[in-house]
Amino acid sequence: MNNLWLHTVTHDCCQDIDEMTKDTWKLFDGIIAIDDFSTDGTFELLTERRGIGNVSQANWLNDFSLTRNLCLMETSLLCLKELDWVCLLDSPERINSDFVTNLKEKLIPYFESNNINGVYQRSKPILFRWFKDIRFVANPHTGLINLRQNLIDLAKIPGFEDDKTYIWSKRNLEESWVKASKYYFYFPSNHCQLVYEAHRFPNNPAAPKLAEEHEYVRQNFMEYLRNELKIETTQEAMIKYMSETKEWPEKFTNFIEYEKILKNFYRYYVLGEKYQDIITTENEWSIKNKQDKYGWLKKLIIPHDIFNSNEDKMKKIRMGRNVASGGDGGWIFIEELFAKSSIIYSLGIGGEYALEEQLAAKNKIVYMYDGTIKHENLPFPNMIYVNECVWGNLLDILVKNQHDQESNMILKMDVEGSEYKIVLETNLKNYFSQVLVEVHGLIEDSFDWSHPKSLEKEILGNKQLQTDFFNKLNKDYTLVHIHQNNQAAFCGNFGSCSEFTYIRNNEFARREIRKEPFPEKGLDIPNHYSYGEDVIINWWI
Repeated sequence: MNNLWLHTVTHDCCQDIDEMTKDTWKLFDGIIAIDDFSTDGTFELLTERRGIGNVSQANWLNDFSLTRNLCLMETSLLCLKELDWVCLLDSPERINSDFVTNLKEKLIPYFESNNINGVYQRSKPILFRWFKDIRFVANPHTGLINLRQNLIDLAKIPGFEDDKTYIWSKRNLEESWVKASKYYFYFPSNHCQLVYEAHRFPNNPAAPKLAEEHEYVRQNFMEYLRNELKIETTQEAMIKYMSETKEWPEKFTNFIEYEKILKNFYRYYVLGEKYQDIITTENEWSIKNKQDKYGWLKKLIIPHDIFNSNEDKMKKIRMGRNVASGGDGGWIFIEELFAKSSIIYSLGIGGEYALEEQLAAKNKIVYMYDGTIKHENLPFPNMIYVNECVWGNLLDILVKNQHDQESNMILKMDVEGSEYKIVLETNLKNYFSQVLVEVHGLIEDSFDWSHPKSLEKEILGNKQLQTDFFNKLNKDYTLVHIHQNNQAAFCGNFGSCSEFTYIRNNEFARREIRKEPFPEKGLDIPNHYSYGEDVIINWWI
């Protein structure tokens, strides 16, 4: 009998691949896959379960058909033989183990004896017989040519009418269509054809012409982006342009207004709207209604440059981690004020204390509070570790440490959501000249770090809490630095988790709104390089 292979294309989808293959990989003769240099263990898992197949790695070419063709052609030199069978699955798709067994024992012998060379499910090829001239075509929604005809619909096979119980996708259909708006920017792309001809109007005789018209507009839009706006025709470049350009050119706006796919893309990837809201209002929604979902919050987060009495701009310094793997744990201080403070409170330490060690080396007395981990044998005697979490008012701690009369200390907080209560319940201005705080939960439905569940319910989507929090800080302090955590969730260019540096208002002579974007060269480092470079932010300019 000819071999039966499982074929897929992957990037950072280890959990999906595990779910897809854990009960089925031994039933296939092997896995044929190409991976875009995943960093989450996808490649290693595929290699472990490949059987007599082949798993290779290559940079993503932005073209599904080309990628699949290269993979199968390479594998045909190693183990894929003509007349073998290939089962085609995307990473979110699942296949029933009993169905795989039936394929090998009953269905494939039936197909071969009846000269059937391919099986499809709802127009998507899921199983085909390999011939050396078979090629995937179209992108991103692929098809096959040179299949020698004789195809069969899985749902038309006796006993397999309920085809969704044998091969199915874990993706929600509506959500996948909104997310798939990114495919509009692929080149080449058949997304307009699929959306307007197959998906929206499958029984409309005018659908092919409608799809043709939208594809014509798409081609013109791509040319406009490249030649007039001078930007790449990629999903990432489009999100950046839509997020950072405050006044869109009229021509650009007209393209977006015409094309529902583009409006859906903007609403989902930039405004952060939920797919249910997009689907139910896409016919009447106009780009003229465009709004920044978190504009109200950005108005409360306005960074300034500050100047001393000599009219010198007050210099910033970075302390903490500053390593090639990323800068999570690095913080920004005002150097002139840093020199005047001898006591520093650091709330939330985690597994490493590079910042606190550097502070202690500069003869600062560092009080370290964290009840989630225990540190012993610290390198400096002026590093005072307390195995407690701080949830609210700091006054009791300051009194206990006899610091309630101190007025020139520094406070650093990374306390997974407790920062809201600490700021709102403590008169920080009486004690701290600088407040460095990582603020969590800025984006609704996205709380990215370990935290008590009670805090999650209290913070997420709580506009009043967030308004009170930033209003209190802004009343007593001035924001001088923002660094967004690049591994957190984003809505456009606005992150759910950011590190802020605030300076007490009586510590400088004057201030002016910052005229430059962040990140700031020479100071900011991505928290984790594996998540890419820092997003540029400039909403105050």
